[in-house]
Amino acid sequence: MTTLEILSLLIMPAAGLILAGAAVYFANHIR
Repeated sequence: MTTLEILSLLIMPAAGLILAGAAVYFANHIR
């Protein structure tokens, strides 16, 4: 595997968690 492939595999789940966390955070603070 290339470095870019490894980085993408590491970054994609992390980005998903960050987006989910941001969505929950904003949903809780808008109410």
